[in-house]
Amino acid sequence: MNKTKRRPFKADAWVHVYKRRKDRFLLFYAIRDFLVYYTLLSCLAKKHDVRVLGVCIMVDHIHELLKADSKTSLANFEND
Repeated sequence: MNKTKRRPFKADAWVHVYKRRKDRFLLFYAIRDFLVYYTLLSCLAKKHDVRVLGVCIMVDHIHELLKADSKTSLANFEND
């Protein structure tokens, strides 16, 4: 059961995004994995016009602080 409370989208508001695997196993196994993720995050943020204030990448989960002008651009960024 998903315990996350959905909040309405507000343009130009910072959004905290938390990602982890459903089975809670590791996401990253080597430094190279972190670098690939960070590179993809940077390229996709530019592509979808999403601003990234902060990223905390850990071996089993990720925190991101993002700002987007529209709900669609944020959704496309997260789904790419």
